[in-house]
Amino acid sequence: MIAVITLKSTGQQITAELKEKETTCLCHRDMTLQEFRKIIQTLRGEKVDENKVVKIFPNYLYTLTDTEKEKSFLNELNTMFRTYKIESCLQKAHFLGQSYAETGRFNDLEEVGVGDDAYEGFKGRGILQLTKMMGYFKYFDYCLNDFILKKKNLKIGDDANKIINSCINNGAYLEDFFTHYDYNKKIYEKFYYFSDKHSFTYTEFNAESYYEYFCDSQIKDIIIFDNKITNEEKLRYIYYGGTMYKKLKDKLHIFKLLLKHNLYFAVDSAGWYWSNNFNKFKSFGGVNAKNENINIYADKDDCGMVTECINGPARLALKEREQFTNKVKEAIGYDKFHKNN
Repeated sequence: MIAVITLKSTGQQITAELKEKETTCLCHRDMTLQEFRKIIQTLRGEKVDENKVVKIFPNYLYTLTDTEKEKSFLNELNTMFRTYKIESCLQKAHFLGQSYAETGRFNDLEEVGVGDDAYEGFKGRGILQLTKMMGYFKYFDYCLNDFILKKKNLKIGDDANKIINSCINNGAYLEDFFTHYDYNKKIYEKFYYFSDKHSFTYTEFNAESYYEYFCDSQIKDIIIFDNKITNEEKLRYIYYGGTMYKKLKDKLHIFKLLLKHNLYFAVDSAGWYWSNNFNKFKSFGGVNAKNENINIYADKDDCGMVTECINGPARLALKEREQFTNKVKEAIGYDKFHKNN
């Protein structure tokens, strides 16, 4: 590009050839905000304007502005890509194409068209729609550093699904980190903060007839609205809060809310599912539909198999998913960087 430059000190004009800064492909690096906007605008068939905020998840994350949603989503995507080693252009293109399809074009963080009681209350949530109680349990335990299953000391040959179902339908294990009393005390303090019922003492709050009624709703308020506590702390509120006789299944019904109200869990659960990160417990296989790291098929540019891993042999909306993946490849200049490589 030829440009005329005026020197400020002398007023002299000179002609110079300016070279645009060369861009690189998306392999092994974070997306920039401008690249992120270009990808979404290309997917939506909009005119590309890298200075324009893209609107995502309009009916979710209502404590965030559009700008905050955009930047937070980008940050969580980049973090998740690094964590689960989704590194190449093809891997990222297929992941983004599939998540765009699963979220109704980055509009929804939960499965639409089905009631909240579908799949025993564990319908799809997050950007790759984690589904069914067993999937939520495995991800919840993964978030707790495999705390629950380590206690079971699973071995090859164990009937692991039977053991896990027993875990889910019985009381949680209330050990490690904090005592049950400490957590009830913390939740009481949060209850005091969130409600007008300041006249209740901790003893009154913890009474069986009163505590059981209010605890779940208060924990839900804490994990959805309280941005001052860490995600790890929110997990502990869920796990240790409530009476010690509460079933783990009941706690999973609270945990599932994080996948639609918290971008970290909405995105991280998708990366975990994609990478089949549960494979350390090989006694009962993996997580996704093929029990494999989906990168295997993304690297082959095999959208059919990627789709099968996401939602099974039916390969629902395969043509649309192929179109979305190709749009992402177009936006990131995949052919320019990789066509002849």
